[in-house]
Amino acid sequence: MEDQTHTILEEKEDVDGPKDPQDQIIAALTKKMGTRELICPITGSTTWTVGEYTTVLPALEDPAKSSVHLARRIPLAVVMCDQCGYTFFVNLMLLGLGREFGFEDAQQ
Repeated sequence: MEDQTHTILEEKEDVDGPKDPQDQIIAALTKKMGTRELICPITGSTTWTVGEYTTVLPALEDPAKSSVHLARRIPLAVVMCDQCGYTFFVNLMLLGLGREFGFEDAQQ
């Protein structure tokens, strides 16, 4: 299976905005970053890739208990350094992309 990751520096937009999920994430990140450059804390690289898939962190109803309440979750996009693989997550709700990824009811 061919890897379908997208590099942040390859932002693609059309008149209605990007249609591809990775391109939507790239566009939202680029807008939030403004003129700042995203720099890897390990290698100093400025080349990043947004993963093909998103992930969800379940939120604990009560930290003292181990049960997970599935209605409370945090939808995340995966961003990776192209040189070393350093990975971080970006909250899709805070990027304004919750509904586009089917998380309109997700809670932060």
